[in-house]
Amino acid sequence: MVKRDMFYFADIDEKFIDSTKDNEGLEDGVLVHCQQCIEKNLKAIIQKKYGVISREHNLVKLLEVLYLQGYPELKKYKSLCRDLKDFYFSRRYASDDYEVLTYEEYIDYINNFYELLNELKKIRSEFE
Repeated sequence: MVKRDMFYFADIDEKFIDSTKDNEGLEDGVLVHCQQCIEKNLKAIIQKKYGVISREHNLVKLLEVLYLQGYPELKKYKSLCRDLKDFYFSRRYASDDYEVLTYEEYIDYINNFYELLNELKKIRSEFE
């Protein structure tokens, strides 16, 4: 039986993002998967590092656990996490909070997502 931990599922989200981020019309779904990928990586790191299984879904709170306890470089991603958290709902369900993004704004989010993901992968490497 293959062990499927949170890192496994985060990697599936990353593969989806990699293969669909350039497909016109899928931007909302890609941003939702960005949120999911970051959430799963944060939860897995917290579990591996502190032995705590978090039921939290707020990316800002999950990120705080890490930047307050040894990873201060992650604090600069707080606003990205806030936006990704909001995207999970506004881009997944019919909502008055839906904000149309320009292509440039979308690309900025994708680039910032990968920057944070790479930081989290550095931390992940401590456990693999």
